[in-house]
Amino acid sequence: MDKSIVIKIFVVLVAIFFVVGMFTYFEREDIKNKAQQTGTNQTETYSAAEAVAKGKLQSFENIIYISPWNESYRTAIEALKSEKQIDYINLADNIGVVTLAPKANLSYIREKLEDLDSDIFADATVIFDDQVNFTFLNGTTKLMSVGSTTAKLDPSTPVGDLIDANILADLSQRNIKNIRITLKPKITNITQEVELNCSDSYEFSGEVSWTNRNINVSKYAVLLNISEDAIDYQKYDYVFLPGNLNSTEMETLKDKNLSFLNFVLEDRIAVNTTNKDEVETALSYLMTNATAKFVYQNSLINATFKANESDAPSILTELNSSIENLTVKRNCETSLRQVIMGGNKYFVEKRGMKAEQYIDIGKAINSKKNANIEVYSIGRSVTGIILLDVQ
Repeated sequence: MDKSIVIKIFVVLVAIFFVVGMFTYFEREDIKNKAQQTGTNQTETYSAAEAVAKGKLQSFENIIYISPWNESYRTAIEALKSEKQIDYINLADNIGVVTLAPKANLSYIREKLEDLDSDIFADATVIFDDQVNFTFLNGTTKLMSVGSTTAKLDPSTPVGDLIDANILADLSQRNIKNIRITLKPKITNITQEVELNCSDSYEFSGEVSWTNRNINVSKYAVLLNISEDAIDYQKYDYVFLPGNLNSTEMETLKDKNLSFLNFVLEDRIAVNTTNKDEVETALSYLMTNATAKFVYQNSLINATFKANESDAPSILTELNSSIENLTVKRNCETSLRQVIMGGNKYFVEKRGMKAEQYIDIGKAINSKKNANIEVYSIGRSVTGIILLDVQ
């Protein structure tokens, strides 16, 4: 065969193979693109949601943390080591990291560390057996299984106890991810005997009569040894009318051009006089029946001040002579070492957690008293207290 013909045949064959290869390439790319598009369609969309639910404490890790660490705690730790309750302790960023022995009694260890003036916690596994009802930002809800997650918790809480938790998570149609929980304090009001310690800080509140409302508060500043700015005095010039005025009556009253009248509202007037007779004489035409009467609004005054016990009685006598409905309270505080609720002992997170409150002067005495206390607790750990009142 002629050589030139062979070359032509070869060129034609190469061209054919090139064209076929190009079709094959584009077909594969098309299949690949379709596959990627299919994968995109199957990607799940997640949205943030939140819930409040009860979880059950399932277990604790065998490490407890003491924060902040103090070298004075080492004696208690060494004693537990000698009892084979603790293996060893390390320090990290001023936190005591205590590794427990394989057969350690966690509740016993927590009892022994009760007097430590620091937070004590461990990593706990909390399980949510039931489906949790989540709420999305748009208000819609969805039930979803959470399973178990971890949280830091005082090891005083017995395994099996139920714990309230706020849960944040990202939810798709079928799945859940990025679960974050915050243990939610339970609020309980209790009555418990406490040691009340009262200070030299007092507060008073009361009313200044309508006729005496132009008082100079400087006399109280001198009496209490405080600045005038420290006295909250809300002066009211109002006289409440025996019945609401309609618009015509309001205009009629304004047209009288009474010298003492500042302005008129539907149910009251503001005046610059302290003479009740002047007001009632000028407005007698508004007294439509025998039971109608004007109501003169008292002004309000309150302040805090300091006084020692020997000076306080005379100060209170002076206040009482010029202030109506006088209430005087004294600042008192108490501290708690432990709390008993429902027959169970609750550990206070930090030794001697304190709460203070202004208590009625008649009950504000340094002594043991039954106190009404609002307790915030997570598990068997008290995280906060508010002293409400004493009996």
